[in-house]
Amino acid sequence: MPNSTAHRHQHLGILALSLVVAGAAFSGGADLYRSTPRLSGDAFVTQGTVQHPITLKILTARDGFVTRQVANGWPIALLLSSNNELGIGRAVVGPFFPIKGDTGYLMYADPDHCLSFVPQMECAGIDETYVEFTPDQDRPGVAHGTGNQERLAALTDSGGGGSPKIFLFNYATGLNDLLTPVGPPLGPGPDVIESHCLGSPFNSYPGPSCSGDADCSDGATCEQVPVNADGYGLGADDDLPGLVLLADTSIGVVFDQNFNPVAPRTARNLAGLLDSVAYQLNDASAQTSILAHLNVPPGQPATFVDSLGHVQSAPAPLGLFTPLVLMDRCVGAPFQEENGSGCEQSPRVRIDGGPIANLGDEEMIDALNAKVITLRAFVVNRTAPSSLADMNGDGIVGAKDATLAGYQLVSGEKTFQFRGWYESFEQAIPLFYDFDGNGDVIGTLVFPKGPGTVTQVPR
Repeated sequence: MPNSTAHRHQHLGILALSLVVAGAAFSGGADLYRSTPRLSGDAFVTQGTVQHPITLKILTARDGFVTRQVANGWPIALLLSSNNELGIGRAVVGPFFPIKGDTGYLMYADPDHCLSFVPQMECAGIDETYVEFTPDQDRPGVAHGTGNQERLAALTDSGGGGSPKIFLFNYATGLNDLLTPVGPPLGPGPDVIESHCLGSPFNSYPGPSCSGDADCSDGATCEQVPVNADGYGLGADDDLPGLVLLADTSIGVVFDQNFNPVAPRTARNLAGLLDSVAYQLNDASAQTSILAHLNVPPGQPATFVDSLGHVQSAPAPLGLFTPLVLMDRCVGAPFQEENGSGCEQSPRVRIDGGPIANLGDEEMIDALNAKVITLRAFVVNRTAPSSLADMNGDGIVGAKDATLAGYQLVSGEKTFQFRGWYESFEQAIPLFYDFDGNGDVIGTLVFPKGPGTVTQVPR
């Protein structure tokens, strides 16, 4: 829900740029800029050493160690510690420092002493170096109005942040013509589009209704926007727009609708799936720090046909980082035997848009458990890209490519590697696709059940 405090809707002032020193708050101005170390290239230079404005840590990872994770429900926690910021910028005074639902800017440079995020300043351009953040929580399907307004709109289906779709087997037609969303469920349903004044820091998203720009003020323009935005989708986040979170698997890879990776290789920014962003004005190290959290979400329900020919949709314990698997379990002519049915040839599998391989159920599970997945995280100035291409052609999409694409890094890159844990076929039900065109993709599918047990954790 939008922050209902009065200061969000009143012109109490133009700017709060504050610095915490020994527990006191000071208003910032030209003197503050002159006395603070400056940016040099992509790094912050102080006393002869190179230091990024943000020190990034993945609290749930260990450098050089490959962990084992279940499909979903495990945490990714990112700590962004600020180094020698000028202060915290606000577009609206009161309070100086943001509370939940308020947007703040960790400021590192402002060469023209004109803050572009304050509409009344009417700056000639944008030259600041900052990290924007909004202490907030996002839940899929729960509309709310706090965070970066442009990103709120962009994280919806109509804004490009909805689930990617690929063609799968259609039981109704017997063809691979069913365009199906993949990855975790996203969005509150169909977007509701209306005209609203977008872009004023004095209004919560989506802003007042309008018929033209003349109805808007304080830097807002009249835009067609989805009014039920939930701040949860694919792309740069609304509460931490500068964060980049990349994965080399599943929907972290950009495919076309035929499940072919686009060229050049392109990664999708998954930071828009953050659950929460919070910050400490002074943490235990006397630094201002931001904590971002992502609870790895489950995947879409699995769809298949039972022995009676009925289409069933059941939850499958997949997750955001479960590799996407297209599988044809019935290759060649189907046949009936006294003890069941089968197909002439081995099942065919395609993992994450790679080559087609002949793998049975257990072999497919073994392949998923053996796959090492790499996550990459870094922070850029202002707003991150929603997708990033392999600019240098090394087969890896990361911070180097962001620099080549024209983004200014304000942190180093951190990586996190892990393997998934899938015990059986029913824990990783694939996406069914008819590779040989025989009109059958499943053959016989049996899900055994048994009593509960205690299992030792794999190390």
